[in-house]
Amino acid sequence: MKNIFAAILATPIVFLAACASSAPPKLYSLETPKNGMAAESFDRIIGLSEVELPSYARNLQITTSTAPGELEEDDDHRWASPLPEMVTSSLARHIEIASGETVVVRPLPSRVRADINIQVRVDELWRDNQGGAKLNGQYVIIASTDDAKIGRFEISIPGRTKDYSSYTRAMNAAIKELAEEIGNKLTPFTVE
Repeated sequence: MKNIFAAILATPIVFLAACASSAPPKLYSLETPKNGMAAESFDRIIGLSEVELPSYARNLQITTSTAPGELEEDDDHRWASPLPEMVTSSLARHIEIASGETVVVRPLPSRVRADINIQVRVDELWRDNQGGAKLNGQYVIIASTDDAKIGRFEISIPGRTKDYSSYTRAMNAAIKELAEEIGNKLTPFTVE
């Protein structure tokens, strides 16, 4: 009876010791570029809505595609902030650099009216087993004149190594590529 009682008392202590010995998860962030050409003109204001991500990509755990149709989340490797916020901030800055336009993330401050609005929906966003990034979905650009352009994107950036730092570099490159594609579509738009 004493052995059973001692085992019951020891179980929480062993469990707590096991929990205490695990290392905290590694956190990763996306780049918000600070160098390069900044928008200096307020001729046009671009409004960017928060990028829509699939539900698995809104989790803090980094998602890896382990096989076709199979995704795994890693508790040991997480995003430092909610991914929709990081992707939106990074994309906004990259669009500014690519287009030379002023980009404001929606909701817009009072008295600010966007001449062009951009919405981006991501259907797939994950890390591959080689440390590369997969990003695909659709964007819609709507001018104040009601002119619109709809485009699909499929971006795969290979990883240099299999580690998660390689993945974040690949994801930064994918967001930059998407921003350049969107930035090129902004040129022909006219505003009222």
